[in-house]
Amino acid sequence: MILPRRWVGAAPVVLALLCGTTVAAGKSPDAAAVPALIAPVPAGTTLTLDAALQLALQQAPVIRAGAAGVEAEQGRLKQAGLLPNPQIQIDIEDFGGSGPYSGTGAAQVTTGLAMPLELGGKRGARVALGRQNLASAQAGQVLLLADLGREVRVRFASALAATEIAALSRKELETAREIERTVGLLVDGGREPPLRLVTARTERARAESALADAEARAAVERAALSAIIGYTGTAFVPVGESHAVQLTDVGRPDLVVADTRVAAAEATLRLERSQRIPDPTLNFGVRQYRGEGESALVAGVSLPFPLFNRNGGNIAAARAEVRRAEAERDATRLALDARTTSADAEVQAASARARMLETEILPGATEALRISRAGYTAGRFSYLDLLAAQRAVAEAGRGLAEARRDRAIAEAERDRALGRTPFPESNS
Repeated sequence: MILPRRWVGAAPVVLALLCGTTVAAGKSPDAAAVPALIAPVPAGTTLTLDAALQLALQQAPVIRAGAAGVEAEQGRLKQAGLLPNPQIQIDIEDFGGSGPYSGTGAAQVTTGLAMPLELGGKRGARVALGRQNLASAQAGQVLLLADLGREVRVRFASALAATEIAALSRKELETAREIERTVGLLVDGGREPPLRLVTARTERARAESALADAEARAAVERAALSAIIGYTGTAFVPVGESHAVQLTDVGRPDLVVADTRVAAAEATLRLERSQRIPDPTLNFGVRQYRGEGESALVAGVSLPFPLFNRNGGNIAAARAEVRRAEAERDATRLALDARTTSADAEVQAASARARMLETEILPGATEALRISRAGYTAGRFSYLDLLAAQRAVAEAGRGLAEARRDRAIAEAERDRALGRTPFPESNS
């Protein structure tokens, strides 16, 4: 399995980003140092989606984990290509017996080396498997980046919507307090019964409770975003658009990972087949005859006799693993197609809902509230009309924030399924 060229060298680039450096073409990460992408977000400042993505790329723990995984496979690949070590052998014979063999004067001392020889292409099969495992790790690193980009976009959209809803709840509370004061004046003037003031106070208390819930939800969403981008603290305010982001096509990394797993399973099968061939061990040394003061060369070969074990079980298991990897690849392709179709439908539905709320429902509800407040003060509308208009504005505002959030989340899911990442393309 050969990875796309734009994926090769992803680990050095990510490591460079983690260290606040940039990688020039054909150079190692420490070839040139530049300032970090973005400093940690100071408390009380605003945070845009682009800044959140840059922070995640620089500080998210999963990026370091992916880079470490690639380094681990590089080490295993290096180890796979090494030859087996020879053995030093020292044998002493004909000593500690009786007569002339009671001491060591007549002993035979043999010193030599034993060198295992790998047959059947074992070393090549190990190296091929190591290369496929490295390719899987590199593809998995791109997959981690794609998942991270999707998760940051989802969390940012949720945090932004929660912040907007909290702001709307704060405005709703201000409106409820103003209406309560207006109702109080009308009750004092005898134009409304005292029951209306009780209702207005209840509505104001409801708005206070809604604001507390909205602020708590906003804090929870900011904490979730902080955990993703590797930033400690929630004293920031997400601002800007949650769906406007520049994307890079990385070629559906889920399928690339699935392909590399199939290739790795096939390489494992080849390795297991090579294990059927027994490996001989060559022996060569020098034997000293102390009794005669002479010496001679000795040589030999030992070969395992595969009478009981021909590695059949491991070969059968490797064949099954190939079939499983192929089935999982097919399942991944079907799941991606289904996710793309579902997310696209959700994008269209949320976009239509947001457009309707933004262009018709919210402006109409806002105008109705303005007319109702003026008419209620003038005695032309009832308090129930005013209350209904107030709640309609609040519901429309929340609905618009939620529709924008749902659209941004659906777009993130669709882009993730299509292999589009908000991070720049990495080239070696």
